[in-house]
This record gives sequence, structure tokens and C-alpha cells, in this order.
Amino acid sequence: MYNLTPALELRRARAEFTHYEVCEFHDRSGVAEYTAVLKPGRHYTGLAELICAGTITELSALLRAQPRPQLPRRTRTTTPPDSPDAA
Repeated sequence: MYNLTPALELRRARAEFTHYEVCEFHDRSGVAEYTAVLKPGRHYTGLAELICAGTITELSALLRAQPRPQLPRRTRTTTPPDSPDAA
């Protein structure tokens, strides 16, 4: 069973790590596991894409230990898409 209102620690982690989707999951016996999945717009920044931990405190520590996020890399096109030469 999931709470409609997340715990305060989970809400704090979500507010601090906005580039991740921080979630709480439970196995069949009800044991919680916390995960952080990198949001789509933040790929290719050097950050881990998936981090899992047994407690929200442990997950927050792992997220804080990561390097500072870089700007996403973009692929250059040789011809602008709205150019008459674009196929």
C-alpha cells in the first residue's frame, strides 16, 4: 500500500534533486526501496541514470556524492532543418 502523501524525507529529496525522479517502491513483503531515475532532459550530463538504495538517507547521500551536472550535449546538424537544402 502506498501513501497518497509522501514522507517528508522523500519530499525533501525530490525538492533537492530536481534532475531526478525520486521514487519509493515496496516489495511483496512491504520492504521499501528508494530509486532515483535521471529525467530525460538530463541525459548525457555525466550523472548516473539509475541509483537505488535501501533508505532515503542513503539515496540522498549517493546523489550528493555525484559530480556537478554538466550541460546536456547536443548534436550539431550540418544543415538547419528549416533550410531549403534540408531533405
